[in-house]
Amino acid sequence: MTSDSRNKKPKILFLADRPNWAFDFCAKSIAERLSGRYNFGINYVHQRPNLRDESFDLLYVFFWGEDYYKKFSIRPEKIIKEVASHRWAFEEQYGKVSLEEFIATYLSDCSFVTTPSLRLFKMLKPMRDNVFHCPNGVDLKVFRHKRRRRGPLRIGWVGNPDDACKGLHDILIPVCKGRFEFSFSSGKWSRDRVARFYNETDVLAIASIAESQPMPFMESMACGCFPVTTDVGIVPEMIRDGFNGLVVERSIEAFYQAFEWCERNLDRVRRVGAYNAETCVAMRSWDNLIDNFVKVFNLAMQIETLEAPERFETASVASVSAPAIQEVQGGLQAHGEDYAVHLELLNPGTTDEKAYLASVSYYHDELKPLLPTDRQSMIVDIGTGYGHLLRYLLENGYVNVGGIDNSSKLIREAKSYLKGGPLFLIHTGAVEFLLENPAGFDVIVLFDVIEHFSPEEQREVVSAIFSSLSPGGRVIIRTPNMASLLGTYSRYLDLTHYLGFTEFSLYQLLRQCGFKDPKLYVASPHGTWKKRFQKKLLRWLHRKLFEWQDRVLPDCYDKNIVVWAEKNGGVYRKMNCEKRGKPNAVYNGSPEDSHPLRNGRL
Repeated sequence: MTSDSRNKKPKILFLADRPNWAFDFCAKSIAERLSGRYNFGINYVHQRPNLRDESFDLLYVFFWGEDYYKKFSIRPEKIIKEVASHRWAFEEQYGKVSLEEFIATYLSDCSFVTTPSLRLFKMLKPMRDNVFHCPNGVDLKVFRHKRRRRGPLRIGWVGNPDDACKGLHDILIPVCKGRFEFSFSSGKWSRDRVARFYNETDVLAIASIAESQPMPFMESMACGCFPVTTDVGIVPEMIRDGFNGLVVERSIEAFYQAFEWCERNLDRVRRVGAYNAETCVAMRSWDNLIDNFVKVFNLAMQIETLEAPERFETASVASVSAPAIQEVQGGLQAHGEDYAVHLELLNPGTTDEKAYLASVSYYHDELKPLLPTDRQSMIVDIGTGYGHLLRYLLENGYVNVGGIDNSSKLIREAKSYLKGGPLFLIHTGAVEFLLENPAGFDVIVLFDVIEHFSPEEQREVVSAIFSSLSPGGRVIIRTPNMASLLGTYSRYLDLTHYLGFTEFSLYQLLRQCGFKDPKLYVASPHGTWKKRFQKKLLRWLHRKLFEWQDRVLPDCYDKNIVVWAEKNGGVYRKMNCEKRGKPNAVYNGSPEDSHPLRNGRL
């Protein structure tokens, strides 16, 4: 832009299809948040506007197949086109063309291309310049979780009933007829009515074949629905199959089986629906996504900014996590199955009752006092092994618990052992899972896990934990204590132990990754008089030994250290810090310290 025009806000003209349809709401959401930077106008193809009469610096054309603007001979450098569909590959009316033909036919007259779908971005990016991933958000003032569902399973669908792409008449109505309670919109409802409909629906069904970002998919999740959907558009960015939704084949039989599963697991469906609402706030808030559009607009108009890269690539949750996933998989992930064999050698009996009871005493001492009193809290166990910790949580009344492990063998063992009790059991890497579920968990537990990562991987994992905790959420880490002779033995018991920790180095790691005030938990000795005496004697001997050196004294001399920290911000849940712990090491001396219950949670 010239120096004479810098004091004048540039004008961006949006070209959408119709007023009060999906693209119109996207345009209005962008304009509302960026009106201080640019002047916006919105024209609608349905109204046949004269674009020659418009003075604009940029024309932003929604929907890839729109060609109305072509008759006005607008220079390509002034045009941004949004690719928001895969219809060109599936439907005759749009050409049913190859990717190369699609780009040559529909994207040759613009300088910049955006897409809300990471899947489309990966397809287009190698084929042409200036392609940007710009996810659209959800209007959280309208679409939000307002009520707890009750009664029988209710399945819903929202969209244009006349659009064959949607699968309403050929898939969903035949599936549900005479079997499931199923309702669908007329395509002409107001947004407020649609939001009420979502809040009365348990399962939002999507049988589309070509959309890149079905708005009902995101809107319904923000309202607390559980999606049963085909693998379309942004679904892989938001849904982990079997965890917070079901991804099915586009067939009557597949949807029927999925709906039957939802009916059998209705309580779980509703709990996860509430989790989806929180995830959508974190991942699809317009306020969190709007900077992507700012960077594209500025690049297109050659406005210099502080960041001003030659080429901007928007990073979604999936794209940010990719390098970290590869690194972690190169470390612990690569040794997952070998570690399962090693673990079995160290722990004979594995899933028998004796092995579980041996673990329970540790969970009771080291974990229970730090758990939330709210049994609806969302808790994930990283490195779940055989599932003993999950069993302990379930037996103590926690219903929203799940575990992950990088060993497929251990996940199979845990599934057999726990028989469907947890909300989820997933074979995956820690960083991959955590970054795909931002702000989703109230408590994340790492018992005997952090020592298995290299220093670089440890920072990746703990940073991902910080991202994955809800505001006020808590991480609880147990690891062998290098201030204890017995802990040193545990440290060198296993070749996959990369690094040992003291309480101070664990504090340091947590602070580096965003946690402000990590704390140590030290359980008071209890049990038989003999066990209490042994523990007190060991602590006394270690303390005397450390007094002979000139460094700061540890607060814990047990073979394990337990350190916890909270993600600051938001409203807190009440936690169960019991008096039997060491006061100044646990909660700064106040047994009244609390983690107040967040309103409306689950």
